[in-house]
Amino acid sequence: MKRIVKSVFITGLFAVLMLFPALSIWAGGARQGSQKAVRIGWSVQDLSNPIWAAMSEQYQKVCESRGWEFTPVDCAADSGKQITQIENFITSGVNVIVLQPADPNSLADVTEKAHAKGIKMIGQGISFPQADVNVVDDNSQAGMMVGETAGKWIAERYGTRDPVEVAYFDWPYIKEAIDRSDGFDKGLAKTAPNARKAANAAAANVTDGMNHAESMLQANPNIRAFLCFGDGPGLGACEVLESKSVNAGDYGIFAIDATEEAMAKIKSGKTPFRMSVNLGAPDEKVKIMVDVIEKALAGTAEKWYYNPIYMVDRSNVDQYLK
Repeated sequence: MKRIVKSVFITGLFAVLMLFPALSIWAGGARQGSQKAVRIGWSVQDLSNPIWAAMSEQYQKVCESRGWEFTPVDCAADSGKQITQIENFITSGVNVIVLQPADPNSLADVTEKAHAKGIKMIGQGISFPQADVNVVDDNSQAGMMVGETAGKWIAERYGTRDPVEVAYFDWPYIKEAIDRSDGFDKGLAKTAPNARKAANAAAANVTDGMNHAESMLQANPNIRAFLCFGDGPGLGACEVLESKSVNAGDYGIFAIDATEEAMAKIKSGKTPFRMSVNLGAPDEKVKIMVDVIEKALAGTAEKWYYNPIYMVDRSNVDQYLK
């Protein structure tokens, strides 16, 4: 009887030992699967834009801390180039592609290819119809904040009777930027009906802003305010005005993004840069995006998410300037 029990025990132990490696492999596979690195491709319109450059840096930091891979590329606002970038991301085997679309209507076919590979497509800042998720700003409200604030300054500095010339830096190629410019119009009409748009130009970065501001001021020397869809061109206009040694109190620059450079100029009180709309600091926006990416991969994300929005001027700039 003892021999039988011993034999059964040894046989059972042998079976367990034989099974143990398989269990170990399965458990290890589960652990490896849960820790598998997320690979993210990010295609943005212009990495020389201060806010997008800052976001790229923040993405790198957050992804490195999580063991994720992050690859940013600049499509130079060229939809054909962006499609090629997306196709390259698909071939490289990313899990997620985050886009600032150059042309939201050009992405149907390439998004279908990505979805066929199980890749999540996310619109950031600019939405597109086929995206799994869109994370956007309230651009109309941001534009209204700029227009209203610029109008109040015009009314205080120049009154509401005589015409005051203003210039717009816009980006008329995407709906989100158009919404901002429309907001400029509505805000100005509300607080400074005597404001007259004397010039406008498409500009997305500091260099564009400098070049266009110089031309605008030569053609329209009575321009007193610049309303900018982003801080980049606003900083360019500020450089031009400072180089001319103008009286900073006679000019106003009002923009969107609240970059560190813009807020530093606002804080100084010695430049024409007077306000900027904070659509979420780069670290805040990236934090939101990382949360959305995790939800998208888990299949629990909603279709739309909106970034927070705040107005920044000298009265509260210290709250946002690090």
